Amino acid sequence: MDKRYQIFISSTYRDLIAERQAVLTAVLELEHIPAGMELFPASDDSAWALIKEVIDRSDYYVLIVSGRYGSVDNVGLSFTEREYDYAHQVGKPVIALLHRNPESLPRDHTDTKTELWERLCAFRTKIEQEHTCSFWDGSDDLRAKTIASLVHATRRFPAEGWVRAEGVASNDALATIERLRSELEDIKRGLPTDLAATKDLACGTDETSVVISFNSQTEIKGLPLIKHEVHHNGPWYNYEYSVRTSWDEILVTVGSVLYAGARQEVDVDMALARHLISKTPSEIATHISGRSTSKTDLRRIAVQLMALGHLSTRSEKRDNRNFTTFVPAWELTASGLGKYLSVAAERR
Repeated sequence: MDKRYQIFISSTYRDLIAERQAVLTAVLELEHIPAGMELFPASDDSAWALIKEVIDRSDYYVLIVSGRYGSVDNVGLSFTEREYDYAHQVGKPVIALLHRNPESLPRDHTDTKTELWERLCAFRTKIEQEHTCSFWDGSDDLRAKTIASLVHATRRFPAEGWVRAEGVASNDALATIERLRSELEDIKRGLPTDLAATKDLACGTDETSVVISFNSQTEIKGLPLIKHEVHHNGPWYNYEYSVRTSWDEILVTVGSVLYAGARQEVDVDMALARHLISKTPSEIATHISGRSTSKTDLRRIAVQLMALGHLSTRSEKRDNRNFTTFVPAWELTASGLGKYLSVAAERR
């Protein structure tokens, strides 16, 4: 099957216009799909949410680092390092392209402030410790290194990629047949698939409590503190907060992610965390930074949805640079899809 991969290109901008063009050209020469900061009009919260979505949908993350750390956000990180941290956190294969000798660059292509230069050096050290890096000197060299690194990454860490619609229809049909066959086997084994078997289970408008874990740079009075750390940009506080929500709301939240094509548990976790924040009092929500759903509650939600016949789970193989791992994957059953569409649909 002829695949095209989406490549997210991350770097500072004004000092690397020619270099970004060289990388973009390399991506297009390999017939892949480039994506990057040119898509985004500003560095506000809405733009950051869009950037995360584009990184989520991308197959590979290309990082270009030269002589500037870049402008910083309200937590003291450059937007380039913030993009990198997020891509690394969600497990995107990272192609790190570092300038061979940033000290030799012209003055207008480097950070002149000592603090920014030190942060750039610390950022480079972090990247070199976490990845095998390629070092470049000039646009032509960068273009060549990009092509070689992408060819290597796509062979060693094949991603989901994109294909033309007519190329996947038969595969979708096979997947549907396989899912129906699996559900038929469940019925034969006598698993609970009807209302009589699940009538005593919490569902629908029944409510449950789900715990969200989050970070904040502001100490929130009245919430029990889980952990307190001090970083270069100030103190960070870790909290947990219990939110009441209905099982229908949980099903719509989980179903919207799975119906859109995501299947990894981390995608469900992020969607549930966003839903829980929307139900959190504003005096708390305004201080929330990184967040996630309690792992215990995430497992409890999976068990409940499986018991209701709405969800199936499995382990999915994932090849990393030096080892292989298995990550949890979620999928709606036929009855789960029907229930999701019924609850989510607009009423007259």
